Amino acid sequence: MEITKSKEGVKIRLPPYKINIKKTKGVEKINHQYTCILPPLLCSLFQVGLVTPEVAEEDYTNEVMFYELEDENILISGNEYYKTLLDNQEHNDIKIVLAYGHTPKEELINYCENNPINFKLFDTIHYKKQYITKVYKLSNSNSYRLTLPHDLFKKHINHSKDNYILFTIDTTKEDLHTNKGVVTYEITN
Repeated sequence: MEITKSKEGVKIRLPPYKINIKKTKGVEKINHQYTCILPPLLCSLFQVGLVTPEVAEEDYTNEVMFYELEDENILISGNEYYKTLLDNQEHNDIKIVLAYGHTPKEELINYCENNPINFKLFDTIHYKKQYITKVYKLSNSNSYRLTLPHDLFKKHINHSKDNYILFTIDTTKEDLHTNKGVVTYEITN
């Protein structure tokens, strides 16, 4: 693990995690499935596995979304993304109430102040193609396995070499909600 500190924040570069490639037979050709271990630090940051299985089915606790942006590739937890979608509606309600010259209710104002949204990032990713994957708990282990989206990773994977994914937590950049930082990833062969 490599930690870089500056006045703006901290960058935590996690050690490389091997991408596992599994061949699956389709009707006409052989397909590949890509997975890797999700680092415990990211499990904690994304709140993976911190709820009962019944609750996990109802919300988006074990979902991770991959985005390819112009300058970086980012990961966002399902909980964070869907909470931002719901909070965005509340922020829109305040704008509508104010546009009609009325005063919004105190509860609505308090809710929006307590649940800020990074609209710059939200507007950047909202209409971008998102790759939603699941995180699974490995049996007889405390580790979690992350399914990597095939369509996104197939162009970066070299099947004749070992492939690794590098995760970086960058607190110099704001995430959607809690300002813990953005998680970026890159693939190396």
